[in-house]
Amino acid sequence: MSLIDTEQWYSREKSRIAKKALQSRERVYNLLVPDPADSGWTAVELQQPLTLYKVVSSVKGALVSTYDGVTRYELGRWTRAKAGAAGWPPLDACFFGAQVESKALSARFPANSKHLDAPKVLVKFEAHGKSYYHSESGWWRVPNVRPVSLLPISREQATEVMHRASQAAAAAERGAATATAARAPWLPC
Repeated sequence: MSLIDTEQWYSREKSRIAKKALQSRERVYNLLVPDPADSGWTAVELQQPLTLYKVVSSVKGALVSTYDGVTRYELGRWTRAKAGAAGWPPLDACFFGAQVESKALSARFPANSKHLDAPKVLVKFEAHGKSYYHSESGWWRVPNVRPVSLLPISREQATEVMHRASQAAAAAERGAATATAARAPWLPC
C-alpha cells in the first residue's frame, strides 16, 4: 500500500467514524429528550434564570426532597440533577417546579414519596439549563435549581398540602398491604 493509498484509506475511515459518532449522539439525544407528541414534554433551553416554586419537606431543619428523601436544597446554593451533565438530562433526573405559587402548593406527591408526613415548605428558586415544559399541566422539569427564598404558607394551605400527602401515604400503605396479601399463598387461621 502506497502512501497515497494509506492517506485515502485514513481519510475514509476518519469520515466513517465521525459519521457513526454523529449517529450515535443522535440516538442518545432521542432516548433522553422525549418526543413532545408522545409525552407532552417539550425541550426548552433556559438561557436566563427562570423563577419557579416548589414544595419541599423540612426534615430536622434541612430542606429535603419530599419525593426521594435524599436531595437537599440550601438557600443560595445550586443543586444539580444527578444525571445529564453538560447535555439533556433524562426527565426522571430533573426537579419539578411551577411558575405560580398556587400550582406548586397544589402538587400531588406520588404515594411512594419518602417524606409525605414531614412538614412542607414553599420554596422560590431560580432554574436554568436544558429543561422541559409540559404545556398541558404547566409544570417544568429543570436540571439546576437554586433556592432564593422561603415563602410563607397560610395555615389552610399547609393543612391542605399535608392532607393530600397523608392521603397519598395511606394509599401507599393500602397498596403495600394488598401486594403482601396477594403474595401470601395462605393466611393463618
